[in-house]
Parts: sequence; structure tokens; C-alpha cells
Amino acid sequence: PARLAIRDFAVSTTVPPSGATADFSLDVALAGSIVDAAATDTAAAAKAFSESGLAVRASLHGPFRLGRQQDLEAPLPACSEAWAATLAPPTLAEDVDVARLSAVGRPAPGADDADPHHALLDDDAHGLMSLRGCPARARGGATLEAPALWSAEEPNLYSLVVELVAPGSGGEDVLDVETCLVGLRSVSIEGGLLRVNGAPLTIKGVNRHEHTAEGGKAVSWESMLLDATMLKAYNFNAVRTAHYPNTDAWYEICAAVGLYVVDEANLETHGFSSWGDEGYLSKQPSWRHAYLSRMTRMVRRDKNSPCVIVWSLGNESGYGPNHDAMAAWCRTHDPSRPVQYESCGGGDATDIICPMYPDKKHVEKVGSSAAGQNAKWMFAPTRRFPLGTREQPRPLIPCEFAHAMGNSTGNYADWWELFASLPYAQGGFIWDWADQGLHQTDPKTGKHFWAYGGDFECKQHDAQFCINGLVFPDRTPHPALHEVKHVHRPVDVALLSAEPAAEPAAGKRRSAFRVRISSRYDHLPSLAHLSLRCGLEVGGVEVGEAAPLESGGGGWRAVGARDSCEVDLEVVWDPALAPYRPSEVYLALCFTLSEESAWAAAGHEVAAVQLHIDAAALGEQLASQAPPARAAAALESPAAAPLKCSDLADAIEVSGSGAEGAFSVVVCKTTGTLRSLAINGESLLAAGSAALNLWRAPTDNDNGATPGMPAVTSDRKEWLPPVVSSA
Repeated sequence: PARLAIRDFAVSTTVPPSGATADFSLDVALAGSIVDAAATDTAAAAKAFSESGLAVRASLHGPFRLGRQQDLEAPLPACSEAWAATLAPPTLAEDVDVARLSAVGRPAPGADDADPHHALLDDDAHGLMSLRGCPARARGGATLEAPALWSAEEPNLYSLVVELVAPGSGGEDVLDVETCLVGLRSVSIEGGLLRVNGAPLTIKGVNRHEHTAEGGKAVSWESMLLDATMLKAYNFNAVRTAHYPNTDAWYEICAAVGLYVVDEANLETHGFSSWGDEGYLSKQPSWRHAYLSRMTRMVRRDKNSPCVIVWSLGNESGYGPNHDAMAAWCRTHDPSRPVQYESCGGGDATDIICPMYPDKKHVEKVGSSAAGQNAKWMFAPTRRFPLGTREQPRPLIPCEFAHAMGNSTGNYADWWELFASLPYAQGGFIWDWADQGLHQTDPKTGKHFWAYGGDFECKQHDAQFCINGLVFPDRTPHPALHEVKHVHRPVDVALLSAEPAAEPAAGKRRSAFRVRISSRYDHLPSLAHLSLRCGLEVGGVEVGEAAPLESGGGGWRAVGARDSCEVDLEVVWDPALAPYRPSEVYLALCFTLSEESAWAAAGHEVAAVQLHIDAAALGEQLASQAPPARAAAALESPAAAPLKCSDLADAIEVSGSGAEGAFSVVVCKTTGTLRSLAINGESLLAAGSAALNLWRAPTDNDNGATPGMPAVTSDRKEWLPPVVSSA
């Protein structure tokens, strides 16, 4: 009587604080023709279904990690069976009647219109998803001992296989089989912090549009894999799918290489801001079903992706009751993930405070207390955010900051110092990943260029506002990307002491250093996957290599997540290799991958740190070094005449004589500028040519009218006047 197929299934995992176990549960929905023609009522249908002998089996295989460049469509690696069971016998849904299901096992059009919020797993006539409307469901699960948990740092995966079987003439018939990649992990907000598997996260994120220079929005598997591996190589661990759900392969790649995903609904009404109310549609009851459809379809498709840790209600759509409906639906049907939305400020629709381009004062306010988060915000006349009512503080994770257009992100380290000083700040998402230029060829010159803005002869365009990534359209890194990688480094080093040590041999020197090595990882139990190389650099030249003095307990490699240890380093170096009288001495440390990972080859640089060393800590070796011949000749020349300093009415004059003759320098007391420079009475400066200018060339972000700085246009002809503060 039952001719069904697996319609859908939902996986959920709960991980206790110890991480020693994981509670795994599975909910399977079946669809198809489930009753005989003779079954004329619900009771008869239920009886026929229960006697059909249908069963749902499920198994987990793993754990495993995918190797570098592995195609996820290829056969998965062979691994053991971690769990297998036959789920509880499938049962008919309580709210299903025979008339609705006797044809195709799907609710009739309009059946769910009265309550669109209850939809979850299947499309009805309006594109929503229905869980209670499913004709049959089977549930099961188990507590797994010593599971290999999934996180961005340890992307352990399992393969889930779900089978629908029924009695057959020859024994048992397999009616349907479905499979997917599963990661065992839990997401929560506790103590005002976003956590995965109980550990607070540090979100080193970026916004990513689906774009390539050749295909535009049609992205290939290879381009997605390149993006994901580059993000990992430059120390990112999170991506916001700005501003729409991405192609489903992207989530498989993120799960395999280890990237957290904020999955964003395809919803934006930013254009209404020019009409005076960006959130006009968000307040209209007639649009509520459309808003819900954008949310429910995304959750339905991506609910089993372990990389998805947050649902986003959309982008720049103002705020209204339709967003509250979306948030309520998500929390009802997927309580395992938090919900975020920027354009409600600290309103109750968001579980995460995720402002867009906040200034320092605002970050300090909302990163410090629930009261600051609940206050009314207004970023523009058309963007007014309501009062919040949450008693407990929420995580602060800006959904967009550090706008990477043109020459930018120079103050990126300052942002992270600010985040580290606040109890609820957990990082954020840079805007954005890649310049959205398109490959074009100039028909006159034959030269290649990336087209954007008005290059297509359109009158209305956003100029360079789609060229604001950290990489060029072909993924060549901008200089700023290297700065971001350094700020994101997962390992840091601080100098504790430096001093000379006994000489190992004639002509060689020995120096001893003590450093503190700190792990910035959130989950990794050790640094065993890294190798360390240390070198002593004098005047930019490496003069010796350091070796960590290993101690008991595994040394620095045994350092766990968010922990540190002190390490002694000993450097044997050759002063003959050092430049004469060097101005700078550094201890350089470089951490590299010991083995190949899913996103980089062995030897890839993960973190590099230079620690400034006082040259005196190296002893008298450098001072006693003989100078080069040219420098020695200069030192042996007759002493120059003493300098004369004259205090004039509004300036100071310094004069004297040297190899080229008599000279004088006049400096203005008021502005600090160089007024004149003369040798043997002949001025070397034109009038005013040495005036002090503190103005820099404008950047793209300046031209974008950054708050606090007036817009700068290309027609500026003059430098700003020199100003010297007495403060």
C-alpha cells in the first residue's frame, strides 16, 4: 500500500561542554502514494500504512577529512561505520487526510495558506516548506562516544546514508537512498558570546559575492575552491554570503576546508531609501509571505550544512513586522542556530549585534553591555533602529566593516585591538573579498582590462563601488590582503627577555631569548601541525638561526587553544655577516604547516612575527666590529667646524661648514617648516617649496564620502594649508 520515497531529512547535533559525546538525531520525511484505493478514511489509511513493513535505516561513516583539491563529487574515502540503526517505524503525520494525499502525497494548493509559519520541509504551491504536512516521518538518533567534532579549525566530516526499505518477493527491497556530508557540532550563545562546541569564536570574516572576471555571477567549481583555499591561506575562518544564498556546492567546500558561514536570505530593499523609507516593504502585510518564502527556502536547503552557523534575515531592508515573522519562524523550526539582522539594530529580531560600518564609539557602546545594545540607533534619516528589550548581552560581530576599496585597511590592526578590549566583541566581516570587474579587451589596442562602472556606456552606475575587494578579479592579492593575514595570524609571539650568552667558538656569538608563544585558535588542542623557524636579523640581514630549547610536556607544540607558554631560544650568530652599525635588530619567527592540509601545501606560512631587539642585548660584538674602508676613511678625516645656532625673531638658523663649504639652514618657529637651505650663500630652495603639508592623496573611500571626512573630488588643485598644533 505504501509507495514512498525519501522527501527530505534533517540532522541535529548537541555537544555537551566536555565534548566527550555528541547527541545525534535524525528526522526523515517520506512522500509518495501511501494508501490503497480502498482506504477511504484516515483510520484506514493509517492501518494500511502500519502494515506495509516500511523501514528507514540510517548510518554514519567516518570520521574523515578531505584532502587538498579533492573533488567532493568523487568517491569519498573509505572509512569505518561509526553508527547504524533502524529508525522508529515511520508514522503518518497527524494532520494529514486521505483526500489530500491519495494523489501525489503533497498538500493541496492553498492548504497551508492559513499558517505559513508551520512550513519546513517541502514546497507547497507558494514555494514554502511543510513539515507537519509531510505524509510520513521516521525519527531516530543516538549518543555517540568520542566523536570527531566539526569546527573551522578541525573540519571532521561523516557521511550520512539514509535508506528506505520494504519487504519484497526476494527478501528486502531498497526503495530509495539519500546521503550527505555531516559535521557533528553545536552552535550556541552563552555568556554573551557566539560559541561552537561550547568554545567562544573569533570571527575573522569577509563578505563574498559570487563573481568571476570571466563568468560574472556564474561561478565554477574551480573558482569556488580557489576562493575557499585562499581564504584559509590568508587566515580567514568565516564568510557571509552577501547578500543571497550561494550555489549549494559552496557549502560543501566550506564544510570540507573549514569555513563558518553566515547564510543570508536573498532580501534587500535598499533602493527604497531614496523614497524616504528603506523598510517600506518590510512593514507591508501583503509582502509577508514573500519575505517568509526567501527565508524558508534557504533554511530548507542548507539546514544540514555544518558550516552554516548563523541565519541572516537579509541586508539593508529597513525593519518591520515581516522581519519579526522571519525570525520567529527560524527560531521555531531551527532552534539550533542563532538569527542575525543588521537593520534592526539591537531589536529583538537579531540574536547578534551586527552593525554595518560602525565608528569606534559605537563599537565601544554596543560591545560593553546589554544596555548599550538595546539603545535606539540612527545611522541615517531613513534607517532608524528600535529599542531592544534583551536583558542579557549579545555577541558583537559587525556584518560589514573595514571597507576594502582602493588604498584601505591600513588601520585594520587597530580594529582588532578594539575588539580585544571589549567583553562581547568577537571580530567581524570585512567588505569584501573580490573586485567585481569583468574581463574585457580594448578593441583599439587589444589590451586586457577589467571593466566596471561606466565602462559599458551606461549612464547610471556605482563607479568603483563594485571594486572594493581584497583581491583583483583574477584573485591576485591586493597589498592589503597581506596586512589582513598578519592581523588574523592564529599564533602570536611576545618578547620577554634578551641577553648575551657565552661564546660558542671563535668568531661566533651566542644570544639567549625568552619569548611567549600564544595560540589564538579557538578549538585546536595543540600546535602540533606547525613547524617553527627562528632567525636573528641585523640591519635586514639574517646573521644566525635560533633553535627552541625544548622542555618537558611537548614544548610550544603542546599549547592548546587560547593558551600560551614561555619558550627559551638560543641563537648562534656571526657578527661578520652584519652590516656596519645596523639601525635595527629583529628576532624573526615563522610558523609553517608541517603537513599538507585541505587548503594549502606543507610549508605554507601561517604566521610570521618580527620582535624588535635592543642591540645592546647582543653585547659589544657589533660595536667592536671594524668599519668598512670607506666609513673608516670618513671617520679619520679632519673634524668639521662646530655648528652655530642663532635664535632669530621668528626662526632658528643653524650654520656651519663642511666638505662642500659653508652652509646654513633656517627653520620657521611657527610652522616648523624649512624656510631656507643655502651652501656658500647660494639658496637651494625655491620660495615656499619646503612648506609642511600634512594632507595625503585622497583614497577611494575618501571619495565615497566617508563619515567624518568631506568628500574629495579630483578637481582639488591645492594642498591643505600647513598647520602645526601646540598640543
